[in-house]
Amino acid sequence: MRDLLTPKRVLIGAGVMALVVLMWFFIPAGFKKKSSEKDPGQEAHTPGQVKLDQEAIQRAKIEAAPATMGPMANKVLLTGELVFNEEKTARVSSRLSGRVVKIIADYGAEVKKGDALAVIDSVELGQAQNSFLQAVASYNVAQKAYERALLLWQEKAISQAEFLERQAKVELGKAERDFAENRLHLLGLSDADIARLLRGGRKTQGPSFHAAVDSTFILRAPIAGRVVDRKVTPGLVVKAEEELFVVADTATLWCFVQIPEKDLPLVKPGCMTAIKVSALPQEEFTGCIDYIAAMVDKASRMTRARVQVNNSGGLLNRSMRGGLITNRPQVQRTYFQTVNLSGPLEPGWEVPAGSRLSLLNRNPASTSNAPSSPA
Repeated sequence: MRDLLTPKRVLIGAGVMALVVLMWFFIPAGFKKKSSEKDPGQEAHTPGQVKLDQEAIQRAKIEAAPATMGPMANKVLLTGELVFNEEKTARVSSRLSGRVVKIIADYGAEVKKGDALAVIDSVELGQAQNSFLQAVASYNVAQKAYERALLLWQEKAISQAEFLERQAKVELGKAERDFAENRLHLLGLSDADIARLLRGGRKTQGPSFHAAVDSTFILRAPIAGRVVDRKVTPGLVVKAEEELFVVADTATLWCFVQIPEKDLPLVKPGCMTAIKVSALPQEEFTGCIDYIAAMVDKASRMTRARVQVNNSGGLLNRSMRGGLITNRPQVQRTYFQTVNLSGPLEPGWEVPAGSRLSLLNRNPASTSNAPSSPA
């Protein structure tokens, strides 16, 4: 064993070990240095970006333009519900109970002020007409008796007390006639209707009247507009003050919106609005804020505002709700996707409409020679 480990063999083994150590340190360093060297024409690639040369830019017809300073409008996106203009909406009811004889105005009918909506037969109206005719007859009798008493009193044929008694009966009869006539007016009859009732009577023996009493009356529209709701059918018995029709002028509608507390400084009365409905994505309706509530809701931190919406074209319908049409007008609502409120103009950066722009250093498209500009 000692013969094998001679000094010569020990020196050879040490040299081999030194060579291995040198190769371990220098050869990998050379590989690393070579792999880290880049092609001078090669650029680092950033994820999410595309680099185009000038030829590719021309083929793709891409134009680069810097952002410029210009006036920018403050816009607030809100949601709201569309309702009829309450100042131009009439809920028509009957002043009398009775039975519906005929429907004249159907759903969607355009009516003018005073147009007939329905015909109702009322026993109460017939009784009121009878009372009026009786009061007219009693007044006529008292008037003729007074005229005769006046002639007799002038001839000293009757006493002054009897004459004054006849005069009092005339005044009482006139008051009762006027009361009965005013009652007919309160029940909805016009002067023409009362005159027609009197013309329908014919004189017989004495001053009494035999008139054909008409217990039917016409329910008329109090305003011009469209019949948006009808709650009666022929033969239905209705009660006094019961809502029968709803007539609304749909040329102008109201949109109630909820404004977040943080956006209140941007919204003022008089701000113009642009309203879009999901059912009509290509249409835009203009409006103006005419009312903002003076208090903020404690729970939602919202403030209610009202927008006057121009609907002269009749495209907006209260029955729209998120693109769906309901069948009950009394609960119909329209929920807008966007209500753009244009506030005062302020300076800001602007780019051409329809262009792609850089947002937070993330570029949907960029070019190698595009000028740098804030966006």
